[in-house]
Amino acid sequence: MGPHLIWRQSDARPLSVVILDKTVPDPSYREHKGLMWVLNHLKVVKPDGSDFAYDRDYAGFHPLPEKKFRVQSLPDSLEGVDLLYIADTYGVYASEYYLGDTRGKFSSLLYGGLEVKEAGQIQDAVRKGTALIAEFNSFATPTGAEARRILSETLGVEWSGWVGRIFDNLHRSGEVPLWAVQGYERQYGEPWNFSGPGLLFVHDDGRLVVLSTRNDISRDGVTFEIEKSNSGAIDAKSGLPYLYWFDVVRVPPGASVLARYQLNVSEVGKEKILKAGIPDSFPAVMRKMEGQVPVFYFAGDFADIQGAPFTWKIWGLEFFYRLLPMNPRVKPEVFFWNVYLPLMEHLLSQISDRK
Repeated sequence: MGPHLIWRQSDARPLSVVILDKTVPDPSYREHKGLMWVLNHLKVVKPDGSDFAYDRDYAGFHPLPEKKFRVQSLPDSLEGVDLLYIADTYGVYASEYYLGDTRGKFSSLLYGGLEVKEAGQIQDAVRKGTALIAEFNSFATPTGAEARRILSETLGVEWSGWVGRIFDNLHRSGEVPLWAVQGYERQYGEPWNFSGPGLLFVHDDGRLVVLSTRNDISRDGVTFEIEKSNSGAIDAKSGLPYLYWFDVVRVPPGASVLARYQLNVSEVGKEKILKAGIPDSFPAVMRKMEGQVPVFYFAGDFADIQGAPFTWKIWGLEFFYRLLPMNPRVKPEVFFWNVYLPLMEHLLSQISDRK
């Protein structure tokens, strides 16, 4: 029996899923495409038995031809929804959408940030039995303080105000946002002369910290570590480099940490981050129980994948990708296949078992 036939004959799992993605500047649907691919591959289907469609089955920003767009709000009622997934609320900015700018020039926000009404809807849905999974950026800038407070309370996390990302090359002509380069030069009164791999931290108040692999941090930079108490339950790989944006959060009493980030810093680098109030290890995956309802937060862009496979209808496809000789230091896909997919399989099983 071939892998495709095995997939077709496996049982489907009907779930009512609402996905919120406000960060869709182009039709790549990058912030939620990986999520929908996983749902379809794992045979999580909509209540009518159909698959999830990248361009339709989400609330948020919908790009249209000729640089037009429409906004689809969350449903007025989330009653009966099994899972609410907040993929990204950062939003879409004018220069990015109309001019194709990907370097982070300052421009007006077209749509984005979580609204107080939406945060209240989400909190109410969880209290009434809807499971919640949220990932970065769900409550950082440009979300306002009150909406952030409500969502943070719902998720059981506290944001430190810091976000960060490893860059393969810190040179000012590379991927580093222009606003970060300009902000650094204003803060430190010296030119941005970094190059090579490194880690950028940005605080909500505008402060920046840069760690370079020359002196401050190892080439692996940030690694994802499964907590030992969960290593048998979650079939995700521990110790892999994490290469996307993340936020630095704390967990108050009542929530548990399933996985952590580890910053592989030198003594010089450790002194820099501790001076800024950034620990060298902090939560990456958190879980809170609202009664019998599971709530999860991923402190990173976990679902983000540049090129999802064209088909999900092959049983065991993930094992093939896990065996490919890809360098985890430069290939973000390694994290998707070895961490995100098995983690989602574990969480979705918990959510579907509640039905």
